[in-house]
Amino acid sequence: MQFEGSKRNFIFLVFKSGKYLYSNIPFFLICFAILSPPIRFKLIPPVRLELILIIFAWILFILAKFAKGEKIKVKITPVHKWFFIFGVSFFLSVLWAFIIKGFLPIPRDFFEIIKLLKYFLIFAFVTNIDNDKINFKNYYFFTIYMFLISASVGLIQYFDLFHNFNESYIRYLNPAQFDGMIYGKRIVGTTGNPNDFGFLMVLASLFSLVGILWIRNVKSIFISVFLIVFVFCIVLTLSRTALICLIVGILFVIFWKYPKKVKLKTWSKTLLLFIPIIAIFIIVIYFFAPQQFFLRIRSAINVKTESSVQIRLQIWKRELDIWKQSPLFGWGPGKTQMTRIVDSEWVLILRRYGLIGLVIFVLWLLSFYRGIVKIQKSIQNGMFLEIFSVSTQVSFIVMPVYMITLYVYHNLQITSILMIFLGLCYSQYNKILKGNNSKL
Repeated sequence: MQFEGSKRNFIFLVFKSGKYLYSNIPFFLICFAILSPPIRFKLIPPVRLELILIIFAWILFILAKFAKGEKIKVKITPVHKWFFIFGVSFFLSVLWAFIIKGFLPIPRDFFEIIKLLKYFLIFAFVTNIDNDKINFKNYYFFTIYMFLISASVGLIQYFDLFHNFNESYIRYLNPAQFDGMIYGKRIVGTTGNPNDFGFLMVLASLFSLVGILWIRNVKSIFISVFLIVFVFCIVLTLSRTALICLIVGILFVIFWKYPKKVKLKTWSKTLLLFIPIIAIFIIVIYFFAPQQFFLRIRSAINVKTESSVQIRLQIWKRELDIWKQSPLFGWGPGKTQMTRIVDSEWVLILRRYGLIGLVIFVLWLLSFYRGIVKIQKSIQNGMFLEIFSVSTQVSFIVMPVYMITLYVYHNLQITSILMIFLGLCYSQYNKILKGNNSKL
């Protein structure tokens, strides 16, 4: 499959042939997940385009199998079961809160299962695609271009190139962020929240960094320029958590993944690589960062006087006190009487699903990570598959850091992107098991 094929008309792709469609679906999923705003309705939560697409893709897949008289075969990997297990923890929490604690659930609470089902449908469909290693070059560059378009939207907002469009677009994405964008110059890009856009640009930066280190040819120069743009966008979001995630991700790649790739045996050579990267970041921040960025960094140094930190600590204490009343199974979503604004996804999961649900969630993430590492170790002559694998690994390293103060799993856009990346990597998983764990 050539990259040009992904640019053709979607209807043509749908009806040309089933095989051709399935291998192109990830392009549309990546595009919709990174760039498209949600579709808002009055009576139900917003619906994202990638959800509509994945439902359509599964229907087409099943109808095609029926039409051909073929059995519906779905690739199963060790991580598939964790979607079901985490779903069970949801129902246990709801039942426990209702039967033991007398805490009545409402219909909106069960949208959390729809959220989990969406993630499963994306992961399972993309995993089921029979991808060749050559496809990952197209996937990688297409992803980088989508990240670049998203970054461009953020830059347009910062420089206010299209004032009326910016106002209308941000009001549609998230009216609560309008004042922060217009007056505080905190860009939201294509996410509707500056912190979420910061994390999206962290993913973009880390994908770019891994590509630069692994490709090592003239294309790396262009990707380096993209990397600078992505880092600049992180600075413009004024998100301190995103900046910390970026630093953690860079350290993981430079001092753990890359030395293994090139078999560096001394730290001195790694430091020689690390210093110019940090120098570039310092130059970008020093010369181009707005004054608000330095004010937020300075305010975060003194934790005792930083209002946002103190407010978070108070919220966490309140939520943990609630959790202590039902420590094993939590309270379920509890959307009637309990707030979602907890400012920590770890605390939110603990309060909703208890200690058991939190342990299941952690084991789920570890299962994902171990599988990607296994895939990477088994790759031969598949550079872009390895780039995708390493980039997804580092995404799962920075994800828990981001979850300390913000949300990933409960963010439909960010987690959908991660599920697409995971699905692409795991589409190669079963090949490892063939022929006594032969190399890919």
